[in-house]
Amino acid sequence: MNKSKKMKLSYVTVLGFLVLGLFSCNNENEILNSAKENQLPEVEVSNLSAWSNGTRSSNGTQDEKVLRFRDLETYRKVLSKLSGMTDEEKTSYFQEIGFDGAFTLLQSANNEADLILDSDDLNDIETKANEYKKKYSSMLSFNPEDQYDLTPYLNFTDKELSITGSTNGYVVIGNSLKKPIMHIQHTMTIQWL
Repeated sequence: MNKSKKMKLSYVTVLGFLVLGLFSCNNENEILNSAKENQLPEVEVSNLSAWSNGTRSSNGTQDEKVLRFRDLETYRKVLSKLSGMTDEEKTSYFQEIGFDGAFTLLQSANNEADLILDSDDLNDIETKANEYKKKYSSMLSFNPEDQYDLTPYLNFTDKELSITGSTNGYVVIGNSLKKPIMHIQHTMTIQWL
């Protein structure tokens, strides 16, 4: 074999190894990325600030906790499971994972309202009702027309996020922050006929 043919063969061989090496590295990266994604837990409690720069809880002192779901399929699966549970089962699930979000907030507020209204003393009810509404004023809405109506409402109307969302309705799916569809300030108007 002449020298020119040997050099061409060497170049082709080296080029082949380079292509094979690059192909091998790409497959290795894909395998590593795929393995990394599968190592993420299905659901985890995370800080909102990790997903949205500068977003803080309404009181500004502590970072709001949000649920992070591995992907949309996982979110839908867990939401379906939670939707089929009783309130007690949902509460137990959230306690188990250490998450106090919109559902837990609303349950706690409802339970507290029931205790206030169990009193027979109207003055006691009025005092405690005012304290109760003040306590939850930054997180929940109330009927402004009736001071004795202690029914709490979330400040957003998204039904899914009322189960899975943070106290302000945020959730993370994959690496994307999902915000509540609509924030509301609950008001009730009475029309006289």
